Amino acid sequence: HQLPINSAKGRAAAQHDTAPDCWFCLASPSVRVHLVVSVGDHAYLALPRGGLSPDHVLLCPIDCVPSRLHLSSDARREVLRYLRGLEKFYAQQGHVLLSFERAVRTRHAHSRDHMQIHCVPLLHTQLGLVDCVFAEKAAEHGYTFHELPAGVALEDFVLTAEGGPYQEYFYIELPYEVRDPTTGEPTGVLQRRRFVYLHDPSLSQAAAAAADGQSEPRPFL
Repeated sequence: HQLPINSAKGRAAAQHDTAPDCWFCLASPSVRVHLVVSVGDHAYLALPRGGLSPDHVLLCPIDCVPSRLHLSSDARREVLRYLRGLEKFYAQQGHVLLSFERAVRTRHAHSRDHMQIHCVPLLHTQLGLVDCVFAEKAAEHGYTFHELPAGVALEDFVLTAEGGPYQEYFYIELPYEVRDPTTGEPTGVLQRRRFVYLHDPSLSQAAAAAADGQSEPRPFL
């Protein structure tokens, strides 16, 4: 599925185009070109302005769209190639790839919502802690946790989920090491678990009321 741009949950450019006030449009005067690492036909890699680790990178579409639900087929394929390439790059350094997309609407009235996938290398020893931390913070700040079954695409899940297709979400792909069912020992085989946090307005309102009078729940990343 590809959603039309004017049906976006967030605020994108009017067409498959760029927005001059968007930080992540390559043609925008606001973009930090010295942070751009690689540019493809439909997507590009860049260093974030404040990374979680030295090799943390952003994967963004060139078109100003709010989430992966709005990507063209060609852009989706290129984004996937970039992700698989980053997996190989991190593996050469003894790391595994954690990727997440925070498709949450920008609160500033004049801001654009430009899709970003954060790609962060992790040590194998960190894998057992990350999903617990995400689940805890999601509940604290008003997000409902789901694990996507094998074979179910994120786009299909969000489009058919309760609450409508344009709700905000947080999507995570987290690798895990398969263990031998008999011995419980690691097998050295990595697979990916996919998690989605869907926006729950009732939980968000409760979190906001408890957050020292803030009008909106604080973001958890």
